[in-house]
Amino acid sequence: MTLELASFNYKNLPLRSTDEVRLVKICRGPGENLTDMIECHVEVARLSATPEYAALSYTWGPPTREDESRGMTADALYPIKCNGQVVLVAANLFSFLRRLRDGKWFSDALIFRPNGLPEWIWIDAICINQQDDIERASQVRIMYRIYQQARLVMMWLGEEDLETDVALALIQKIVFCSLGAWRSIHPRSLDSCRDLVGDDGVHLASWDAMLRLFQRNYFTRMWIVQEVVQAENAWIVCGHHMLQFQKLQKVAWHLSSSAPWTRYLNSRVQIPTLSPRQPAANSPKLLSPIQAPKFTDYHLTLLAMRQISLSFEPNPAQLLLQMLRQFRCLQAGDPRDKVYALLGIIRSRFEDARWKLLADSSSQDSYVSSSIWLLQPVYGSHTPRDVYVECAIRILESVQDLRLLSCVEGPEFQHLAGLPSWVPDWSVSLRVGLGRASGRFSAAGQTPRSLVVDPVRIMLETQGWKLDTITCVGEPKTKILENKPFPQWLRILHDLPVEYPHTRGELTTDAFALAMASLSSEQYTEASKRGNHIEVSTWLLLKLASVARRVAETGEGEAEWREQTALMDKLAEKYCGEFPSTLDVMTYLNEGNLVWPIFCGGRINMDAVDEYDTLIARTPHLRLFRTEKDCIGLGSESCTEGDTVWIVPGSDVPLIFRKIKGEESGTGTGEDHALVGGAYVHGFMNGEAFSPGNMTLGELQLETLNII
Repeated sequence: MTLELASFNYKNLPLRSTDEVRLVKICRGPGENLTDMIECHVEVARLSATPEYAALSYTWGPPTREDESRGMTADALYPIKCNGQVVLVAANLFSFLRRLRDGKWFSDALIFRPNGLPEWIWIDAICINQQDDIERASQVRIMYRIYQQARLVMMWLGEEDLETDVALALIQKIVFCSLGAWRSIHPRSLDSCRDLVGDDGVHLASWDAMLRLFQRNYFTRMWIVQEVVQAENAWIVCGHHMLQFQKLQKVAWHLSSSAPWTRYLNSRVQIPTLSPRQPAANSPKLLSPIQAPKFTDYHLTLLAMRQISLSFEPNPAQLLLQMLRQFRCLQAGDPRDKVYALLGIIRSRFEDARWKLLADSSSQDSYVSSSIWLLQPVYGSHTPRDVYVECAIRILESVQDLRLLSCVEGPEFQHLAGLPSWVPDWSVSLRVGLGRASGRFSAAGQTPRSLVVDPVRIMLETQGWKLDTITCVGEPKTKILENKPFPQWLRILHDLPVEYPHTRGELTTDAFALAMASLSSEQYTEASKRGNHIEVSTWLLLKLASVARRVAETGEGEAEWREQTALMDKLAEKYCGEFPSTLDVMTYLNEGNLVWPIFCGGRINMDAVDEYDTLIARTPHLRLFRTEKDCIGLGSESCTEGDTVWIVPGSDVPLIFRKIKGEESGTGTGEDHALVGGAYVHGFMNGEAFSPGNMTLGELQLETLNII
């Protein structure tokens, strides 16, 4: 994706140092006729001279999926003039430039002229020669300074639509709610909250409009992390509307604290959207529903940006890995930018005296000694595979742990050819992994890591204890979230003993409930230890009912559903009524009543059920598994029968490996394995495997692992 600027001669405006950038000034045509071609003036400026300018943050392609369905692309088709030469820009940038020339929305900002136009603005597509890989890499290295020094960062979401007014008005209402007031706002009882959310806010359609604002393509961009985190003064701009970005973050914070709202908004991802106020010719006013990403992906991204901006992590490699995890679901047109887009944040932290002081006080790591600084943007000669391998090696060289390995998701989530199994494929823009597990567990206790990196074979040599072998795997969690039958999950529960063998006095059903949700919430783990599992049983009943309804409506999965009903009845008998039977599910579907014995007394907290459902949805790309010695766990969708589970010093969670056979095997001192990913294994997440009284797995032997 490139901007067609063949007629613009960048050689007349060379960038002679990393302190120089090009800036654009938007001009009005003769007589300020709004139909005249947009004219721009481009000049070179030195950042060290602290010029006053704004910086644009936007998406090169269509701003919404509806725009894309109408044929809008990232192709440069719209003419403007730069220094008197006609050049072409893409549709979304053209819309912004037209608004900027004709609009009055910035009249209160001090850096703008009285008529409301910005004097100078930095726009990557115009200010960087996109055809010059060397210049492009050089400007990417200083991009954090460009956004950091900008007096204003404009986050262009695209043109407004018929619902933008309603969405932004609701956001303004939520912003002024205290946390206590917010907790009283519930999707099932909006009428009683009119004084808090306004007349429009009592209608769920207004909340759907706000969801669609979050679903704009802008929030899928990897580059927005650096652009917004570095900004001193960031504003959302949608059509002629403006909103401080901090307000949007506060709304995201409120929504994330409410399981009912998160669940509601996630359930509304397939909703129709209205066309812009300036539709293309012959475009329909109401488009067909489209499948958009979960709301959780967007509000968690916004929250993570807030956490990064407040983070004082003294190790740059740890900070880079933290950001790669948190922003993995975001997209970049060039896969290398999944890494490059984050390097400026690290460098800016190093240049901040507060982070220097914190790094110097660290006994083990410092910014200065970290080899992460050797990782620099290079486009022409470095392939995405080269960048990801180098990034992984630099992180491992700069830290004392192996947390990087738990970011791997196995062959199902490695799309780059030739990537070693232990190197995460960051180009896969999905919310994969173990959620909030990083840093919470210590499966190997305090045992230090053993690691040798072989740069020739691009192989790791480490040591670990083989915990067990996987003998049965359930359906991917995504299948359950889509209300499809999941008999293998029920079979795993059925085949395990009633009392979980690896923890004292705990039922297998409780172990299952913890495994499903504890990756997303420490609070849920503590609550469950008190035996409060009625909400889990309710969630299971409602999920089974949803599966039954979907099978009846579509006819898909009937054979799996018959297998599932037989297992449901066996589990209901095995657990003495604490597990819903087929009759309980059918009764609920026919009468809407929760009638089996566990619900006598009406003690169900539906908000807690919503919370459990939300926690499960936060880690969608996992599957349940059972091991040979009756452990229950969760691992990557890629895991399968015969894979082995290991405890590896340096990794805070167990790791799943697959033995390499035949020609793929090497000649190391140990056996060659492919890494499949991290795992949650109930009862073995905090060094329990090495407890003196724990003999449930027998004596573990330390072995050498070659990971290729």
